[in-house]
Amino acid sequence: MSDLVSEQAKRLKKIRLYLGMTREEFSKVIASSPFTIRSWENGQKHFGEKAVKKIISELTKIGFACTFDWMMYGKGISPISLFEANAESKDSSCMAVREGGADNPLVNEVYAIKAAFPGINIVNVNDDCYKPLAHKGDFLGFKEIPTDQLHYWQNHIVFYITHTGAKGFGTVKYHDELTIHPLDRATPLNSNDMQNVHEIVWYRKS
Repeated sequence: MSDLVSEQAKRLKKIRLYLGMTREEFSKVIASSPFTIRSWENGQKHFGEKAVKKIISELTKIGFACTFDWMMYGKGISPISLFEANAESKDSSCMAVREGGADNPLVNEVYAIKAAFPGINIVNVNDDCYKPLAHKGDFLGFKEIPTDQLHYWQNHIVFYITHTGAKGFGTVKYHDELTIHPLDRATPLNSNDMQNVHEIVWYRKS
């Protein structure tokens, strides 16, 4: 393994571990396979310029700014330093997950998700209304779906709240009309009965 490849591998792994992600989780962020990430981290595969630019582009989407020179050659300021500087300048809206201090990977992940999905509502599950998909202690990130756009989520699982206060997960379906089929019961709900419907954009098991 050349020194260049070895140092590239260390930098990539450092970012992944800093974000508190497994290779499988990280593969979804940077749009590469877990096998490719393992090959990079083990120094079995060299980073080409195209791959580096792709990684940088995908990391930027979650609010993790990284320069080409740093990822490729280790030159310039570390993206972790930039990320922490950004986090320090934000308000303390994530206090509910700050146990363990600023180095808690979950805190960093929450900041990244908030940057990637403006308007996201992050919930720390503390009751059973999120079953069967989530349980007490888990974290969920929701983003509201405009009612006139709900048809774009056909066959997707969403989180709904009805006008009567009922809430849960269901699958969006359209036959003669737009309905949501709850996961915990057979009777579908009409879309007109919905107060809010949310897309699930992030899930973190406790």
